Amino acid sequence: MSELKEALINISEEVRTKIIPENIKAGVQIFDVGGEYTGLDTSDATATAEDIVIGKTAYVDGEKIEGVLTSSTENGNCNIETNIPTGFYEYDSSADVETWKSNIYQIITEINDTVKAPTGSTSALFAGCTELKYIKAVDLQDTTACSAMFCDCVSLVTPPTILNSQGIRSWGSCFKRCTNLTTPLIADAVGSNCYGFNSMYEGCSKIVTAPSYSAPNIEIMYKMFKDCTSLVNVPIYSTQKIGQNYRAWSGLTSFVENCPNLSDESLNNILQMCYASPITNAIYMTLANVGLSESQVERCKSLSNYDKLIAKGWTTGY
Repeated sequence: MSELKEALINISEEVRTKIIPENIKAGVQIFDVGGEYTGLDTSDATATAEDIVIGKTAYVDGEKIEGVLTSSTENGNCNIETNIPTGFYEYDSSADVETWKSNIYQIITEINDTVKAPTGSTSALFAGCTELKYIKAVDLQDTTACSAMFCDCVSLVTPPTILNSQGIRSWGSCFKRCTNLTTPLIADAVGSNCYGFNSMYEGCSKIVTAPSYSAPNIEIMYKMFKDCTSLVNVPIYSTQKIGQNYRAWSGLTSFVENCPNLSDESLNNILQMCYASPITNAIYMTLANVGLSESQVERCKSLSNYDKLIAKGWTTGY
């Protein structure tokens, strides 16, 4: 019994050393010790639930507040005037694109107004925004290139309306690996001065019909529709300047690689694009280099443009 009593006394003494005014809330008394602790004074805090990002919490005037903020219209010179239903981000006008993007990768799902793209290049502006499903419009007034702008936006189904694209020179990799994209950009959106379409729709496995673009100065179509496994219809594009200012390989190499569902009409159109091009390097003058499979090449042999292709020095590559 004496040992138990001694143990209880020791415990009591240890506890009492912690029972000091600073550890007890003001207005509360434990034994003969009155509390003095008031905690952090939040009585002068002015934030409301609408000021706090959804999913975050804060304490105001002693109360815990759950954030409900889902949008912002103050986004620096990126000029995004929109509601963003599932997230919030700020864009410091002095920040580079990578810093700006890092805040929105996983949270943006919709932009219901017009995005004014930055001056110069919009390179990879929304690349990696995997939850992005919809953008109403993008204004390219002061932009010259849209390289990889929506690359890996795997939730995007339709592209935004494009405004003021007349200055765009390249759409390279713009929609690369947008695996749920079903509708490509309409012809008017592309602009007539563009020369670069490399990998523009590479990996867009749900596109069935390729868009018809009237751009007369196309020089690069490298991997434009590579891995578009649902693609059936390919129109005739202007290839009269293909490879002129760039290496020949960047012209039509892998243009339709791994597109197993191309129609005969599409294959015949591709034959015409090939023989109409100025490519003269025999290494790149093969249907295999363009991306056609051996079975597709066999089908080409019965099409009306095949003999014209062969007459221009092209071969099958198989």
